[in-house]
Amino acid sequence: MTARRLALAGLLLLALAIALAVGRFAPPLVAAATTPRGGFDASAVPRAPDYASDAAWLALPNTRDEADVALPEPPALDPVAVEPRGARPWPA
Repeated sequence: MTARRLALAGLLLLALAIALAVGRFAPPLVAAATTPRGGFDASAVPRAPDYASDAAWLALPNTRDEADVALPEPPALDPVAVEPRGARPWPA
């Protein structure tokens, strides 16, 4: 019984040490992982689109294009063919 209590106390201390280490080192690690590397290059930023132009839009209500197709109806599910998981009867 004493060995079991000693092992439990050791596991408790290990869990406490892990919790303290995570609490101490997690914020700097997250900050280091999410900080961008290198400088900012303003010439690499693309131009903003001109939303007054129709060419800036993928689909418009007043133009006929590829976005104006009707989607086919999905096939109806046959309730007999669909078997819920675990619904099979056990063999007798």
